[in-house]
Amino acid sequence: MNDPKLENLLTYDNVKSYANAISQVGETLYWAQNEGYTKIVMPSRGAFPFYYKGLLYYYNFCKSRKDFVAYSLKFNKLYLPFTADLGSSINNSQFDSSSIRRFWVKLLADQIHNYTTPYTKYYNHLVSTVGNGLGLNTTPLIPNNNFQKGEKKFLFIDTAISGRAITEIMQSFDENYLDYFIILIVGHNGNRLEERYSRIINEKIAHSKLKLIKTTNIFSEDTTPILNSGISSLVFENIIDITLSEISEFKNNNLFGCGLWYLNSVANIYGTDLNYIRGVLDYLINRFIDEILNSRTYNKIEFEDSSSDIIKVNQKYDILNQETTRNIVMSNIKSKSNLITTGSHILRVSLDHEIVNTYKNGIKNIC
Repeated sequence: MNDPKLENLLTYDNVKSYANAISQVGETLYWAQNEGYTKIVMPSRGAFPFYYKGLLYYYNFCKSRKDFVAYSLKFNKLYLPFTADLGSSINNSQFDSSSIRRFWVKLLADQIHNYTTPYTKYYNHLVSTVGNGLGLNTTPLIPNNNFQKGEKKFLFIDTAISGRAITEIMQSFDENYLDYFIILIVGHNGNRLEERYSRIINEKIAHSKLKLIKTTNIFSEDTTPILNSGISSLVFENIIDITLSEISEFKNNNLFGCGLWYLNSVANIYGTDLNYIRGVLDYLINRFIDEILNSRTYNKIEFEDSSSDIIKVNQKYDILNQETTRNIVMSNIKSKSNLITTGSHILRVSLDHEIVNTYKNGIKNIC
C-alpha cells in the first residue's frame, strides 16, 4: 500500500520517474502495434495512467491529429478487474488470490476466442444487471466485435511490487495457451521483486514475452481514484453465495471472481478543488515528459511551487483516506447500494434489494 502522506508520494523524483516510465510505455505501445498487437487488456487501476498517457506520448511524433487518431483507434481495449478480493464473506475462504486471478484469465481466454461458456454468460449477466443497475459505463467492460476479430494475441499492461500477482497471471496465461505480451511497470525500481518471481519474469523477458519498466513509486496503484485517472474497483459481496449456489462449475474448478471496474468514478468532482489536484498532477507529469522530449530542465524549485498547491488543497480533503474515496464514489452510484472501502481503496459493495433480485432472477438461466 502507498505511503499515507501525499507529500511523500508526489515528490520531484517520484513524479519524474513516473513520467519516464510513461515515455517507455508509449514507445512500447508503438512497437507493439507494429508487431500486430492491437488488443489491450487493462487489469489494473494503477496501470491505466501509464497506458493512457503513454498513448498520448506518441502524439508528439505524429504529423497530424488525424494520424494520432488513426493510431489510437487501432487499439481495442478491454477492462477486466483482476482484483484478488471477494470481500469478507466467510464462504469465500476456498478462493485464494490465485483462484481469483485464474478465474479472470479463464474468462479472458473465452472472450478472446469468442466462446460462450458459463464464465462469459455469468460475466455478461453481471455487467448487464449490476453494472447497469449502478449506472456504470458498461460498454468498455464487454469485448466489442473488433476485439474478438483477427489475431488472438494481446497486450497486457500491469504493475508489480513483489511480482506475485503477475506471476500467477502469467502461469495461468500459459495454462490456457494464450498468446500475450506484457508491459510490466515495477515499483521501487524493482528492488522489492521477490527472487522466485523475478526469476520467472526474467525468463519471460528472455523469451520476448515481457517488457520490464522500472519506476520509483507507482502512486496510482491501490489508492484513491483521483490519482489513477478516475478508476475504482468494485466487488459485490452479497451476490457471491447466490452465484456459487447456481453455477457449480466455479466451486468445482476453484475459480471465481465477482467485480467490475467503475471507469469514471470521480465524475462528480469536476469543477471542484479535488479535480484541481488531478489537474496539477497532470501538469507536473506533462512537464517531465516535455523534459524528456525536448531536453529541457524542469528544476526542483518550479516543481515544488506547483506541487505545494496540491498539498495545500489536500489538507482539506485528505484524498488518501479511504472514507474520502467512499464518499466520492458513493455520490456517483445510482442506487441505494452501500459501499465499504478497503485499505487499498477497493470498494466492497452491498447491492440494494432491487439489483440483487434482478441479478438473482437471471442467474438461474445461465447453466
